[in-house]
Parts: sequence; structure tokens; C-alpha cells
Amino acid sequence: MVFNFSAALGKLNSDGNSPRILETGSGFSSQIFYSLLPKKNLDELVSIDYGGLQATENNSRHVVDLGKVFGSDFATLSAAPTIDLRDLEAVYGGSEPATWRPSGLDAAKLSPFVDLRLDNRRRAQIESATRSTFDINTISSDILGGSLSDSEIIKSYRSAGDEFELLKSIESKGVLADTLREVRPNLIFLDSGEFSTLPEFLIVDDLAEIGAVLLVQDIIFPKSIKGFLIGALVAASSRWEVLWIDRSTPQGMLAAIRKPA
Repeated sequence: MVFNFSAALGKLNSDGNSPRILETGSGFSSQIFYSLLPKKNLDELVSIDYGGLQATENNSRHVVDLGKVFGSDFATLSAAPTIDLRDLEAVYGGSEPATWRPSGLDAAKLSPFVDLRLDNRRRAQIESATRSTFDINTISSDILGGSLSDSEIIKSYRSAGDEFELLKSIESKGVLADTLREVRPNLIFLDSGEFSTLPEFLIVDDLAEIGAVLLVQDIIFPKSIKGFLIGALVAASSRWEVLWIDRSTPQGMLAAIRKPA
């Protein structure tokens, strides 16, 4: 993980760019990014985590001193939601049907991001949801056959206290879009909730500047549903160039760079 972050920062440095990092979610990643920053005047780390410092410390299991990180002149913690309920339901449905669909994808494009070899604990869950054996064509049909609100697999990942329940309980507006416009990050790391990360990517896909490096955690299904659709969308997109895909861990990670229009 440190190597991946270091490689992403190295890409910026090789292009002569001083890092301006925006991450969704926080924890160990915040400490890693902070330790790798050269601490120049233009270097910046902005972390958006609704849970604030308490959540960052819980995510890092209290192993590192994140109070020191966010007490520095280089790092800022925004205790706010990245997205709001409207953004979430536009992708997954809710009180109204979803308006976004994973168009342009098929089983072949999804397949590189589906792998049971490193973690098969969700296999029974997926087979129960699809009423079929674990198979890329069945999975693709369920997830890509319509809106995500119709997917039995997606429904099977719902849990008490997830983003749907959280965002229904708060009135705060999502800050990711405005933060992207203000910070103009050249490195963006997505690693927040199971359901919120895909809507976050859609905002990033719309607003990321040319040359921005994108890191996405948890791109391997069925360990997580957080990023495997993002991986397929990035790999199929004319907007992004994939730099590398790490499949050495059960969750995986992807790095891509925003290409000129």
C-alpha cells in the first residue's frame, strides 16, 4: 500500500507537479500520504470524513497519531459528508428510481475486477442473491442488466447503519464537488463507504483536471462492491489512462491518470 501511494506521488513529482491530495475516507492512508509529502508550501492533504478525527483514529486502529497529521500546516480534515442522499439515490435508487446506469460495460469489461482467488467469503452470499453458481455472466446480468436499484447482488450488501441510513439522518450537503473545485487536487484517493464511493467517482469523473492521478481502493469483487464498477468504468473510459492495477491483496487498488480531452 505504501509502495502504491509512493508510486502515485512519484508520478506527480516526475511531471514537476507539487502534490495536492484529496482523499475521501481517512485513517492509515492519511498518515501514509502525510509521511510521503515533501512538506513544501504548495503541498496539501485534504481528507473528507464525516466522522471527523474520531473516525480517522478508529479507522487506523489508534496505531498512528492522526491528531499530529491534522494538526499540521499541510493537512486538513473536513468533517462533512462527501455526497448527500440525492447523489446516492441517483446511483442506487431509493424514494425514486435510480437515474444513473452503468452503461457501456459488459461481462468482459467487468471480469478483470471479479476474483474469488484471494477472498471467497462472499461467494455464498452472491450465489444466494443470484440463485445461481458464482459466474461472471450471471453477475454481469444482475448488475449491468438495468439500474443498480434492481440488482439483487447490490441489495445483498445493504447493512444496518450504511450510507443510506446515515445520509437520511443528516441534512448536510455533500462537499466533494465544491472541494474538488477549490483544492484542484492532482491526486485523488477514493476509499470511503461501500455505497458512497461510486457516486464519489462520478463526481470526480466530471470534475477532475487533466493530469490528475486517481487512486481507487477495493476494486476487487466480491470482497467489496466499493470500487469494482469504478475499475471497469475507468478501464473502459477514454478520459482515463490506467497506470497500474494491484491484485496482490483481496481488495486491490487501481491508479489512473486523467487524459487531455
